[in-house]
Amino acid sequence: MSVEKSEVLRANTEAVIAWYDNDDTQLRSPINTLSAYARLMTELEPLAGLLVRESRIRGASWQDIGQAMGISKQSAWERFSSIDEVDGN
Repeated sequence: MSVEKSEVLRANTEAVIAWYDNDDTQLRSPINTLSAYARLMTELEPLAGLLVRESRIRGASWQDIGQAMGISKQSAWERFSSIDEVDGN
């Protein structure tokens, strides 16, 4: 990962955490925090796919992946099956 991408991830993560941890959220703009959250999720989406693919290669079932992500195995399969390089399951 490039230094620039790491800095973007860090800045967006810090913005979201600052909103979440701040007792006085009136001082922070929710729309700016929402924007930081959206940028963070966009940057992290490819990582989710890589982790799912690696998990499948190492023998994880769709049930395991769904459970790890807090979603059903069907939702996990629908979202990530196109990157699955393991035959069957």
